[in-house]
Amino acid sequence: HVEIGSSLYHICEFAERMEELGRKVIPLRSSLPEKCFVYVESTDEIGIVERGEMGYWPAGVVPDKGVSKRQGVDYLNDAQGITKAQSTAMKAGSLCGWDTKAADPASYNDQGELQKPQHMDRGEAR
Repeated sequence: HVEIGSSLYHICEFAERMEELGRKVIPLRSSLPEKCFVYVESTDEIGIVERGEMGYWPAGVVPDKGVSKRQGVDYLNDAQGITKAQSTAMKAGSLCGWDTKAADPASYNDQGELQKPQHMDRGEAR
């Protein structure tokens, strides 16, 4: 439930009212960190993504010599307990929108790779 002023709303009712007012309500999964580091291919830099925000800002971090920027991102996130699935979902959310399935860490495996959809086993067709 959500309490606003002296009114108490069920979360679904609150979302419906916001959408009626032209506001967009998106799920911000609790399984996502507040912030994480990402590798930005287009600019070859390390960026910071904030949950719920579009885009990134430059981190101004340069990895040690012999460490790639991608590896640097992994080290920085790992030091904060952020998994590859979470950082991949954060990057996708910042690019594609936080209401997409791509912004859900459950869509990725431990290596941050998109998991194949699981199909129901129908057995032998005939």
